[in-house]
Amino acid sequence: MKVLIIYLTFCSTLQVCLAQSIEDKLIKKMCNCLSAAISNKGELNDEKFDACWSNDSLLIKEVEQYFSQNDSLNLDDETAYKFGKEYFEKNQIRFINECDAFYHFIDSARYNFLNEVMPIKINIQIDSLTKEINEKQNNSELFRLRGLNYFSLMKLKEAKEDFDKALSLPGANAQCLYFRGWIFEIWGRFDEAIADYKLAKESTGITYVDMLIAIADRKKREKNN
Repeated sequence: MKVLIIYLTFCSTLQVCLAQSIEDKLIKKMCNCLSAAISNKGELNDEKFDACWSNDSLLIKEVEQYFSQNDSLNLDDETAYKFGKEYFEKNQIRFINECDAFYHFIDSARYNFLNEVMPIKINIQIDSLTKEINEKQNNSELFRLRGLNYFSLMKLKEAKEDFDKALSLPGANAQCLYFRGWIFEIWGRFDEAIADYKLAKESTGITYVDMLIAIADRKKREKNN
């Protein structure tokens, strides 16, 4: 997603041992930037985002001063990218919990991505997959694929049934856990959503899932308040 790439690029100018006070300021400023740059439709305005950073001269000077005092700083491209990745992974949950703009952007971006990548002739694929499933009833992959098609149509009951079946069979794809967790999240069954997301992360090691766990946890807290 574009905002994550922009954020990683910015973070590559910093160092892993950044003082907590500077780190807190960066997170707060980043949130202010996102709030100003993201429209009500969840679209990022690059010019507003870039202007927000370029106008933050006091913070930039503070970071530059920090670096000037650190003789061990050596940010080649590989080190910079590694730091940016680690810095984001370290703070992504804070952004979900502390920055409303980022929270809403990431939450809505999942649906935007789904609409962009899912095929158009879904009903035809569902019919074809159903025919194959009737012939091969113990094929986890077929249930996964049909479940994805049902999910793209927001036929959540049918999708969950297929993901349940896929996960009960050998060779189940962790993607089934991710999407079943998403269904639970939509239904407001947040504990079950979090449990599936955690299993998906354990299976894949993808740290992005931490944000999904944080999103579901925040929705749970907001529902209970």
